Amino acid sequence: MRFTRTILMILLLPVGYGAWACAGEDPAIRPNVSFILDHGDIASGGLENRAVTRWLLEAGIAWDLEQGAGLPGAELFATIQVQRGANGSQFAGDIQGFSNIDADNMEQFGETGFSQTLKDGLLQYKLGRLDANSDFAVVLAGGGFINSSAGYTPPIHTFPSYPNPVWAANVTVQPVNWFAAGAGLYDSLLEDGPDNNTAGLFTILEARFSWDDNGRLVLGGWRDHGRLPGFDGSSRHSHDGVYAILEQRLRPGLDLFLQAGSADAAVAAITTHYAAGLAVTGPFRSRPDDTAGFMATRAGLSELNGYQENETALELFYGFRICRNFVLKPDLQYIIHPSGDPAVADALVFTLRLEFGF
Repeated sequence: MRFTRTILMILLLPVGYGAWACAGEDPAIRPNVSFILDHGDIASGGLENRAVTRWLLEAGIAWDLEQGAGLPGAELFATIQVQRGANGSQFAGDIQGFSNIDADNMEQFGETGFSQTLKDGLLQYKLGRLDANSDFAVVLAGGGFINSSAGYTPPIHTFPSYPNPVWAANVTVQPVNWFAAGAGLYDSLLEDGPDNNTAGLFTILEARFSWDDNGRLVLGGWRDHGRLPGFDGSSRHSHDGVYAILEQRLRPGLDLFLQAGSADAAVAAITTHYAAGLAVTGPFRSRPDDTAGFMATRAGLSELNGYQENETALELFYGFRICRNFVLKPDLQYIIHPSGDPAVADALVFTLRLEFGF
């Protein structure tokens, strides 16, 4: 199976690029490639002072079925993911994940399926193998940060997201410009796991309010119907939680975001979460395409599972846009009470990230 996936990935790039090149400026078939390389150094504290290197390659194709087959607002998409390298958090000891590409070495299909937008955006739906964080709990201003908590609030601890896309269906309705609502049904990651689960479902609902194209409020709730053992030894047939996101543009190029989330302390290691961050685009006139950001994220850990402290991570990054397709991003994080263990010293982690994409 791994050999087959690798061959498909190799074939996907030249086929997609050839289709794009032949179609001209507005192709029906569009390739997309993303490559991220992280070199991280746990400089002090944590579980072990050492350097770790890992990378993630995502290669995909999107086929516009409106152009290619006359089906309005429809698209087929397919993605393959390959990840290699050590998980840095096993050495830093943090529970939030200081690098959002950390995973076990893998070769797999990422998001692959069908989507359609109808009635000028009134209704959109997706079917296939999906990553829930593409459509739910998304922090738009958090995309430049590398700490995993900037992607979505971690109390959603069974969220079917990277590195575990699952079979799913979701729908979004936007009746007016200032309001939209989304709902999703996903295979649960619990019970038999993401590939074999037939009993459990992960369900999520989200309301999105926006104003002046400069701000938005997201309120969401989720429930996982998979079987999960409680910290007291009991067996839970479902558990749930809520989350909120507030984003506001303070001025052109400067965005503020706030996050909050909570889950059942009897089953979730991270039971509460609060985060705040500032993201900057064009910090200097001479560097209009550079980015920078600062974030503080606090994970409240469940005392029922024996945690004695809460974990707080501070992140500062600067993204140098070398050219249109390349970004070099030095990133510094200070992690207080990694995984809530008072015996583990606060960790100082420096990461140099290289990003390529088209």
